[in-house]
Amino acid sequence: MAEPFLSISNLRLTAQTDRGTATILRGVDLNVERGHILGIVGESGSGKSSLVSTIMGLLAPGLRTEGSITLDGVDLLRLDSAGMAALRGNKLAMIFQDPMTALNPVFRVGTQLVDVVLNRYPGTSHEEAVRRASDALVKVGLSDAARRMKDYPGQLSGGMRQRVMIAMALLCQPDILIADEPTTALDATIEAQIIDLLRRLRNEFSGSIIFISHNLGTVMQLCDEVAVMYGGHLVEVGAVRDVLAKPLHPYSRALIGCEIDDQPLDVPLAFIPGKVPETLDNPTGCIFAPRCNYATTACERSMPALRPFNGQMAACVRLEEIA
Repeated sequence: MAEPFLSISNLRLTAQTDRGTATILRGVDLNVERGHILGIVGESGSGKSSLVSTIMGLLAPGLRTEGSITLDGVDLLRLDSAGMAALRGNKLAMIFQDPMTALNPVFRVGTQLVDVVLNRYPGTSHEEAVRRASDALVKVGLSDAARRMKDYPGQLSGGMRQRVMIAMALLCQPDILIADEPTTALDATIEAQIIDLLRRLRNEFSGSIIFISHNLGTVMQLCDEVAVMYGGHLVEVGAVRDVLAKPLHPYSRALIGCEIDDQPLDVPLAFIPGKVPETLDNPTGCIFAPRCNYATTACERSMPALRPFNGQMAACVRLEEIA
């Protein structure tokens, strides 16, 4: 069996605080296959953005990592800052939640796109870089690309800026493209357009994509596999059609049960009682047990690891009983 293109093994992310050790990621094991789109879902505070920030090497000072993140045979956690900088915009690229904070407001859109091309492909002529940048804007559906190249980010709408970010990522031709909730700041109409754009572009993109979203319907449309995170811990992984149709882990079931797309108007909204654990919480047992309807004393003994069951992977000691 071929090795996964991106392999994350026993990844832990911690920070020392005045109140003790904060554990942000709790031993994450995850593989991404070449050419696949992996969706990552979970409540706010579950560790999704921290996971992809660790992959990109975009961590605040003072955070400590353990484990490994291996991309095409190279452990990213063993690289120095210069080594990681060389991978960003080359093997790794990211579409952020808020494009206004990712684009430089004092440079024209064209200048920023051309810089990406020249940095990614040294030796390219300026004229060729301009042509590639303009073509990328056309590909992501921005009309009058020549005009948009001369605009500043502040002259564009949120949807336009996000399209520029997608164009920038595509110009990099990365091995791994990370989209961190790229539609969060957009209204519903523009969100639908961006999702449609990503769906169309996936067939032209030769690398792998990690897509983070709160919208399970979007994950179903775009992704091949899905990983469910809770409290910095991976609780379920599998083919998207299997996990969303028949979730194994109690948290996955509860999360899917909270979807409101097809909910009748006279039915109260479902919710998960309790709260997401704090990073300072370090339970000996299952981290979801305090909020779980299936929890027993067996769940309090140790943190369950992901294990195979019915073609999926889930971290629950009671899989055989509740499946």
